[in-house]
Amino acid sequence: MRQRKKKRIIIFSLLGLLCIMTAGYAAFNTNLKIKGTSSVSSNWDIRITNVTTANKTGSAEEAKAPTWTELTAYMEANLYEKGDSIEYNVIVENRGTLDASLENIEEKLNAENEAIKITFSGYTKGEKLFKNSSQTIKVKIEYNPDYEGTSKEESGETSITLDYIQAEGGTVTPTDKYLVTYDCSTNGGNDCSSYNEYKAVGESINLTNTSSKEGFEFIGWNTDKDAIEALTELNMLNQNITLYAIFKDITPPECEPTIKEATVDDVTIKAGCQDNIGISEYRYSINNEAYSVSKKDTHTFNSFNISTIKVEAVDKAGNKSSFKIDSSNLESGSKIILDALEKEYNDLNSRITNHQNDLLNKTYPVGSIYITTTNTNPSSIIGGIWEAYGNGRTLVGVNTNDTNFNAVNKTGGSATNTLAIANMPSHAHSIPILSGTAASAGSHQNSIPALSGSTSSAGSHNHSIRYADNQGNISNWGVAWNTSSTSSFERGSAVTTEGAHTHTVTTTASTTGSSGAHTHSVSTKATNTGSIGNGTAFTNLQPYITVYIWKRTK
Repeated sequence: MRQRKKKRIIIFSLLGLLCIMTAGYAAFNTNLKIKGTSSVSSNWDIRITNVTTANKTGSAEEAKAPTWTELTAYMEANLYEKGDSIEYNVIVENRGTLDASLENIEEKLNAENEAIKITFSGYTKGEKLFKNSSQTIKVKIEYNPDYEGTSKEESGETSITLDYIQAEGGTVTPTDKYLVTYDCSTNGGNDCSSYNEYKAVGESINLTNTSSKEGFEFIGWNTDKDAIEALTELNMLNQNITLYAIFKDITPPECEPTIKEATVDDVTIKAGCQDNIGISEYRYSINNEAYSVSKKDTHTFNSFNISTIKVEAVDKAGNKSSFKIDSSNLESGSKIILDALEKEYNDLNSRITNHQNDLLNKTYPVGSIYITTTNTNPSSIIGGIWEAYGNGRTLVGVNTNDTNFNAVNKTGGSATNTLAIANMPSHAHSIPILSGTAASAGSHQNSIPALSGSTSSAGSHNHSIRYADNQGNISNWGVAWNTSSTSSFERGSAVTTEGAHTHTVTTTASTTGSSGAHTHSVSTKATNTGSIGNGTAFTNLQPYITVYIWKRTK
């Protein structure tokens, strides 16, 4: 439960009281004293007979139940915040034999506190309280809705004295007096019903009473509530009259220009003007340009130079004021603009990203291969998440009919290979034992072309003869026969050369008969052949060119 410090308000009230008072949260005394004067000593009995609570709002509460004695009523209330109020009904009865008339009201405000507002209503100066009749006056204690200070505990006292006299005739009789009601509240002034009085026909009505209204100048009184001028004189008619307080607005508009919203192209300013009687015209300017006149309290500029914005406002009385955006609103306005630009930037980025993702997903869905000659990850170009793929390998299409290639991402193959025996072509090197004669082979024929002609000269020669000389030496010299010599032979010149001749040959083209058939006898011994080769691996690479390959993973 909230613990509250109780603030005491005590009000002393009597019939015919209407007054606006302000007081604190703490104790208040309002003394409503009756000073009775009469020309007769008849039964004079006017008293408060009851005080009731009519209405409570907010957190208001009675500090204790109201009490009263004779013509004094006591009320005590606790108020805590705006909206708190309590209203009381004070019942006054005339139980005497004489009619009474409210002659005068004397108010004494010993202290004031704007946090509390007290209002009295239900009586009029000069009105009568006839015998055997009653009157209800209302007392409202409320937290002042216009209070702008910090709540704190206050105290104060006030007193009001009411003067009653015996009414004329002492009984209820016809009268030639009528009620003059001073109305200040219709045009926004403070309550002034305490001026109300009865006047006889033809009697001059008091126009010197004044009224007040914050921000306005009091002009005077008029029977027309919408008048702009005051009456200078007025006499009582044979009917009740209501006088309205006439005020002239002297307060220019108060404005607090702010940035309402912004886009990437423009900024909208809200004038934020307040005025007693309303704004008739707004004027807006930026960068010292001419004013744009408008009936609206907002205006849009296609410039962000908000520090140069000016706002003028003219009220219905012609009062004018000019304002610029203050430092705090400049800061908040700049933030609104930056937020708008940032939002547009983010929206644009989002649209770009969505477009890129859409395009990427359509052109390179997850699992796609991207081939390039630059070592730049595609994520920085077209987005997505990519990883290097197939390093040092060629790409082969999936072939579900081949177990080597029947699934994606299968790897295999080698850059080099060494043949195993199982990979060599089937062959043999063994030599069997042989003995015997080779089969006849080599039979062939010769072709002889047709020839005709003579051979060259040939056959010329000589003969050497061996002989022994006288010493018995044998020689092969060429000698001539000498018939005259005594020796068997005579050394002499060589034998004459003879035998040179030619042959005529004529042949017919033909093929000679088969000849040359022969056989060979071969004999071998079984053995192993010699070995060759060193098992070096051989290159298994196809002609190639290298590129960068990327695979999208996300």
